[in-house]
Amino acid sequence: KRVFFQGATAKNRALVAAFEQRLGRPIMVSKFCHLTGAMGVALHLRDRDEGGTTFRGVGLYRTALPVRTEVCDLCANHCKITVAEVMGETVAFGFLCGRDYNTGSYVRHPNAFDLIRERNRVLYRDLPPAGETSSGEAALPVTVGIPASLHLFDEMPLWRKFFDILNIRTVTSEHYRDGISEGKNLTGAEFCAPMAALHGHVNYLSGRADYIFLPHYMENRHNNRAVKRNYCYYTQFAPSLVLSAIDIKSKEKILTPLIRSNLGTFYLKVQLFRMMKTIMGPGVGFMQVSGAYDQACEYFHRVREELKELYERESAGDDIRVVFVGRPYTILSRGMNNGIPEIFSRHGIKTFFQDMLPDAGHDAGGLLEMIHWKYASIIMDAAGTVAAADGVYPVFVTSFKCTPDSYVMEYFKKVLDNSGKPYLILQLDEHDSSVGYETRIEAAIRAFRNHRASSRGAAASFSVIREMGLSKGKDIFAGKTLLLPNWDWISCRFIESVLRKDGIDARVVSESADSIHRSMRFNTGQCIPLNIIVQNGVDYVERHGL
Repeated sequence: KRVFFQGATAKNRALVAAFEQRLGRPIMVSKFCHLTGAMGVALHLRDRDEGGTTFRGVGLYRTALPVRTEVCDLCANHCKITVAEVMGETVAFGFLCGRDYNTGSYVRHPNAFDLIRERNRVLYRDLPPAGETSSGEAALPVTVGIPASLHLFDEMPLWRKFFDILNIRTVTSEHYRDGISEGKNLTGAEFCAPMAALHGHVNYLSGRADYIFLPHYMENRHNNRAVKRNYCYYTQFAPSLVLSAIDIKSKEKILTPLIRSNLGTFYLKVQLFRMMKTIMGPGVGFMQVSGAYDQACEYFHRVREELKELYERESAGDDIRVVFVGRPYTILSRGMNNGIPEIFSRHGIKTFFQDMLPDAGHDAGGLLEMIHWKYASIIMDAAGTVAAADGVYPVFVTSFKCTPDSYVMEYFKKVLDNSGKPYLILQLDEHDSSVGYETRIEAAIRAFRNHRASSRGAAASFSVIREMGLSKGKDIFAGKTLLLPNWDWISCRFIESVLRKDGIDARVVSESADSIHRSMRFNTGQCIPLNIIVQNGVDYVERHGL
């Protein structure tokens, strides 16, 4: 309700006026706006009770201070540091690890919990190194490449185990870091960063493996067999999109079985069997492939349960913990996450991923039963669990241009707002710099700790989802009008007719150049149709007196 604009840019009156016009309310600017950052540092140091001071005096500005830049080569960060000579002392800043200039080695912070390293230790503990097999027999003279991108990234231990049981060597792109930049040059269209990265990973493996495993993921059944979860529509057809964009001489070397669908496990095994006959020839039997898949699934389930045990062991203590929610191929991939987990680790914060949370047994009715996206439902389930946990705070990491996430993001905010907990949402783009996230993460950590100190994490039940007024059945529309966004004039009129046939007063809202222009005030930049309905809906209600 009250907006303060801080920082030196607030002295630009045109910028202040632009914000006021966009937000439709006055912006408050202090005459000391350019000093608020320094004031914040002073308040922060006062809270920490640092004691003495190393202030060099006001007269220092009269002294000539030689300044130079260097690049630190002690680790892969390659920090660009600034070095100054101040009154006979060499001082420097810009080290991501926090070391002093005279410290000649990379500083690993004590008790730092490396989320990705600890997860990999559990997930790959019993798997052979890439390019090898665990059996004593000679491996088959073929190599299968597995792109460490999209859903294959999440299921990498499963498929590496599957091929290992069949004595087939695998190579992966898990250490490949240029997937996004390379993929953007190959796609020929505007995709989200994960889709672009998949193109890059497949192209990387095309010259390093005899076959490339690139299966279709269509939908995934929930524990409740009546509930189906769809994968993102782009990723459902990812193999076809990649094959049309990348110049691969032997298209038959791309293995594209349908492995996640509503057709059941037997159909999946038939698909894998046909695929393995392409690799191993007629000598392979269906029962051999079926048994290998069952063993791989058993292994995958066991190590994922161990991740929950890891969370139970490491989540003890009085300090806050952070749980990342979102898509695993974005958060857990070092080539995608812009070092965000490492930033939290440098601040001494233990971080975990949503699949490490214990099964809390919340009633997931209402909203979760209405969500048909696989990862959207997992995100909302995790949000409810974190909202009810003491000292645990969520960080939602998503990719720009991700349409499913643009919808679930709004529900995520409501769940956490109703619980009274602060949260952080980070949207990643194709750029590979982590600098822009550093200050936001630092502010979030401070907000989390302030909340922890003031309320000790007042628990909130998962019922906040149901309290949002989202329940199944058309009774929620009784005496109300349902407005449909006009994203497609043909299909939306069809939906309107179907709903009216069922007794619901549904109406497709009209649109104009003016309404679309005004709707951009509500646009998050992710998905325009959702925001058009917000503004158009208001216009429609006003015009028709609804």
